Formats: sequence, structure tokens, C-alpha cells
Amino acid sequence: MIVWIFWGWCILLGVAVINGILGQVLIERRFGEYVNHLYKSVVLMAATAGVAWFVMDRSGAAQWPVNALKTGVIWVLATVIFEVVFFRFIRKLPWTRLGLDYKLWEGRLWLVVLLVNLVAPYVAGLVLYG
Repeated sequence: MIVWIFWGWCILLGVAVINGILGQVLIERRFGEYVNHLYKSVVLMAATAGVAWFVMDRSGAAQWPVNALKTGVIWVLATVIFEVVFFRFIRKLPWTRLGLDYKLWEGRLWLVVLLVNLVAPYVAGLVLYG
């Protein structure tokens, strides 16, 4: 199962990178940074739901609750670790910039994206296996 969890997260990473580039080129130039943020968040949440379905379909009915929990936790941890390593240590963005996307009260949806990462595998398992 860990292989499917890993590959699922890699697919999501690829979607996030392509989504980020497309958002920068097509959305932000026309509609601004906030609309781009909303677009990227919604697309990534939809992709997460689809990938969660795919991964949980390979989980098997007997172990799906445990696998769903493992998948969600690993995806959230991997996402936050990647975000910190890439944006803080490679792109050298300040901590204050990284923290901006976590401000739900200012209309930023990154916490919702992480919540979808956490719960989408469980919801997919419920739908698939009841």
C-alpha cells in the first residue's frame, strides 16, 4: 500500500506543479493573484479527490480505514515538508511569506487543501467500501 500512497502523492505533486505554471501564465495575468490562488486550490482539491479514489481502490476492502488514515496523514506531512524544503530552503522565501497561505480568515484556502488531503482518502474509502 505504501507504494500506492507514494505514487499518489507524486501524481498530486505533478498536478500541483503544472497547475501552478498554468495558473501563473493563464489566470494570474488576467485576473490577479487571489483568483489564481482560488483556481489552484480548487483544481488541487479536485485532483486530490480523484487520486484518493484511485489509491483507495487499490487498498482492498479489509484494510481500507487504516490505509485511508495512513494515506491522508502521509500526504499532509509530505506536502508540508515539500513546501518548507522547496519554498523556504530552495527558493529562499521568508517564513512570513510561507505563512500567508495558511490565513484562512484572509480568504486563503491552503488549510482547506491540506484538510482535503487528509480526509479525501477516507471519503473515497467510504464510497468504495461503505
